[in-house]
Parts: sequence; structure tokens; C-alpha cells
Amino acid sequence: MARSIPLVTRQSLEDYCADNALAFFVELTHEDVAQAVRLVTDGVDYVWDGETWHKSWFEIALLTDSERPPETRFSFPNVDRSKTMQLEHLKGAVQVSFWVISSGYFDLTANPRTVLEGETVETAYQALYLDLIDVEVGPADVSGMLRGLDVRSEIWPALWVTEALFPGVYLE
Repeated sequence: MARSIPLVTRQSLEDYCADNALAFFVELTHEDVAQAVRLVTDGVDYVWDGETWHKSWFEIALLTDSERPPETRFSFPNVDRSKTMQLEHLKGAVQVSFWVISSGYFDLTANPRTVLEGETVETAYQALYLDLIDVEVGPADVSGMLRGLDVRSEIWPALWVTEALFPGVYLE
């Protein structure tokens, strides 16, 4: 998983006359919640990859790129209290994935915005299967840390194959 936007893409988007903006698509999932929550940083809903992504204003940054596990802060407005209260009381971490996509792949005149005909969407950046931890639900917003897998905390050597799982390996 690349933790930076390619230089050519970044330069074209930062150009003073850039035609396209970047949109963040965020998906929140949990084993106890039937349907994923899908949000996009825009004032209009999007349809991408067969799913509807709902307009939302949230703050997120690209993952850190250091010796520590990748992490970033994530916050969004607490406008739907029933959903955010449910989030606060879930057992286990909420899985979060996010993608950064140029608006150039979408029909910006449509509502909801849809992928332009004949276009294949390429993400400028993606971070998959992050854990939302240290969730704080306030009256105005919900925030927490997104953290990737810390392989340093894994037990090594780990026993991955057991006789119960793979009895054929243990035949004498």
C-alpha cells in the first residue's frame, strides 16, 4: 500500500489551473452492522463501484509515513445521533478504508455524480482495512484515530497451521 500520492499526480492537482479536485471516499464497516457507511467529501452524493456514497463533511489526512505504524486522525460531524451513538457502543474496532479520487472521472453535472461513460476510475491514493480506535463522540463531532496493522506487535514465530485446520499436513 503506497502511503503517498505519486509525484506526477500531485503536481497536476496542485497546478494553479488544475481542472479537477480530489474527493475522499470513506467506507466504515463492522461485523455487527449490516450495511457499510459510505461517505464522500463533497456537497453532492456520488455513485461509484456500484455503491452510493453520501455527501458529508469530514476531516481526514493521508497516513503517516514513519517508523511507527501508519495512522491518521478522522473526524466527522455528529449530525445523525442514532448512528453515532451506535458507533460508540460497538464492540471491537470499526474497519475503515478510504480512497482519494480525482473529480475528473465523474460527471459533475449529474446528481448524484456518476462515473463518466467509458472512464475507468483510478485512485490517486488508497488506505484499506484501518482500525478506528479511541473514538470520542461529542455533541458536534465524532473523532478517532485510524491505525493500520502493527506487525511489530504480532507474536513471532506464530503458529498458523494447526492439525485441526489442516489435518492432511499432519498425516504420518
